[in-house]
Amino acid sequence: MLFKFDSSNRKRFVFFALSVLTGLLDYLICDFVAWINHLPLFCDTIFIMALSFLAGPWWGVLAGFFYHLIDFMLNRTLEPGHLFMLCHFLAALTAGYFKIRFIKKTDKPKTVHIVGGGIGGMEAARVLTLGGHKPILYEKSGELGGTFIAASAESYKGKLRDLLSWYRHEMEKLGVEVRLHTEVKEIESFGSDPVIIATGSTPRVLKRVPGHEKMLEACEYLLGAPVGETVAVVGGGLTGCEIAYELALQGKNVSIVEMKDDLVSQKGVCLANSSYLREWFAWKKVPVYLETTLREVKDGSIVCVGSP
Repeated sequence: MLFKFDSSNRKRFVFFALSVLTGLLDYLICDFVAWINHLPLFCDTIFIMALSFLAGPWWGVLAGFFYHLIDFMLNRTLEPGHLFMLCHFLAALTAGYFKIRFIKKTDKPKTVHIVGGGIGGMEAARVLTLGGHKPILYEKSGELGGTFIAASAESYKGKLRDLLSWYRHEMEKLGVEVRLHTEVKEIESFGSDPVIIATGSTPRVLKRVPGHEKMLEACEYLLGAPVGETVAVVGGGLTGCEIAYELALQGKNVSIVEMKDDLVSQKGVCLANSSYLREWFAWKKVPVYLETTLREVKDGSIVCVGSP
């Protein structure tokens, strides 16, 4: 299934439909006799608004807004399409798609202790510093980044590595006090100072599955643990599919085992990403076993049970 319609993408679908309607009204109100001249404007409107369905409504609206703005500046003529795009932009702004926030410095600065130096902890420290507070960032390992180090490890995630570098640079630029190799085991010593816990989550280990100790957890692989030439990825969510994709790019013989009836079935994932992964696995004939549960891990093989 290339597209699974559910509540997670209903807003995008409705927004896209309204965008297409805007393009149709744009075309119909234009001089029908000179429809050939206006057809490119209509097609461009539809194409740009498709971004609202693929990448999120704000990208489509912004692209359309600037397209019509540039068109007006170059031609110095106001057409119905420009007015519709302006109304569309204002409607999206009113609906809350664009939230502009300004960080105002406090007149009552506080010392805030942040436990965990991942992306969440660094963002909290950044915002607190801009707001006039004094954050202290505690990280038990020797570097900032947390699980985002593993999350950005795949070969095609250069932009995420750039983001991680940017956050580390921000900590230095803003003068945030960072205490590496410092594990916080209790917070009573902080007294009445505010404390933010940003330690992330604990990996889920399938301890009820016989032979689970022979498996690698996702972050272990992403941080460099070696694997063989034939690999079974248990879990076809976004993380599992991205790892399977990376392994396939390396020429490994990879299979995906997923207990649900579809890959990347969790909500909140960009449709362009999930659709691409499904189509790529189908194109490359990567074995995908849906509605299948892992029962045992053996040396060199796994035992699974499919749905009846």
